[in-house]
Amino acid sequence: TYNKLFTAHGVVMVWLFLIPSIPSIVGNFLLPLMLGSSDLAFPRLNLASWYLYIAGGVLTLLALFFGGVDTGWTFYTPYATMFSNGYVVLTLLGVFVTGFSSIATGINFIVTVHTLRRMRWFELPLFVWAIYATSLILVLATPVLAITTLLVVAERLFQVGVFDPAHGGDPLLFQHLFWFY
Repeated sequence: TYNKLFTAHGVVMVWLFLIPSIPSIVGNFLLPLMLGSSDLAFPRLNLASWYLYIAGGVLTLLALFFGGVDTGWTFYTPYATMFSNGYVVLTLLGVFVTGFSSIATGINFIVTVHTLRRMRWFELPLFVWAIYATSLILVLATPVLAITTLLVVAERLFQVGVFDPAHGGDPLLFQHLFWFY
């Protein structure tokens, strides 16, 4: 029970609040104002990323409500691939979908800074630089995390040997790919 509560807290805190919502919510409100624009470069992509965030959040929360996950928010292997009996696959799919929401938001912010700014680069406020750097990290690092979560799902569903030593995998590879994020 402790592991499930600990995991639920970590999953909601990291995957549903810190990574997707703080840059997205604050950036959606402040970035156009600070750039002198009326909206972001791709408003429909912005809406699509919101729908992806809601869908990923619903998948993740359903997994937590159905019975939870006891792996910790990092989903370390081999525990997440061999020993956990919770809803690991559903939770990882929710994290996967939420990650694509973050990628779409990052692309939108990068394009907005490049195309809709009304000032030169070195006149941009510090917050714009921070959102721009965060967006670059989201666009470059989140696909690695997405592939890593899909590999854990493939190991659980199809016994593919990527991280599981029993199938010829290496659990340290998961940590390298995960902490690349």
